[in-house]
Amino acid sequence: MSSAAQDAWRLIFKAAAARWNANLTDAQRQAWRTFTENYPRKDQLGQRYAPSGQNRHASCNAISYAYAAAWLDNPPPDLHCHQPTLVTILTATAAPQALTIRMYGTLDDDEFWVLSAAPLTNVGRSNVTNLWRPLDFGNDALPFTYDAIAEYTAKFSALVAGKKIHVKFQIANVATGTISCPIAHHLTVT
Repeated sequence: MSSAAQDAWRLIFKAAAARWNANLTDAQRQAWRTFTENYPRKDQLGQRYAPSGQNRHASCNAISYAYAAAWLDNPPPDLHCHQPTLVTILTATAAPQALTIRMYGTLDDDEFWVLSAAPLTNVGRSNVTNLWRPLDFGNDALPFTYDAIAEYTAKFSALVAGKKIHVKFQIANVATGTISCPIAHHLTVT
């Protein structure tokens, strides 16, 4: 059984595939193929691979469409996303229940912050096996204070004192369909 969020992402990827077949010219499809050859990805083991042009088109468009409802028919000029100077201060408390985030820094007009979290379930193991879930996103003016407890408890459960959670931020650029490297934090609930 899938969640509403999973269903929404599936619809975006399905629409991107339809757009690739129906709306893009041969020259645009070739530009995406060239783009993906110039910017290979790394798998979970750190090995480089080049996805298909259609795959890269779908992933860039998923980011762009999810945060700005805009389609990218041409690949971005490069994949070097602005890595913002973003300072975050986080606190997690069991009583009262709160997951408070304070963000300082700058965002460009085309950028959104994306907040994800996961309970720490695999001590000493890779984050790949943790259950990361998106909590929220926005492009609020910084500095910005936000309480994500409602989103966290809806995805997982109430915070418990002494337990650890992961929180990560990424910056999505809707003009290029790119997302920054994560800024990750590990918190112990007080």
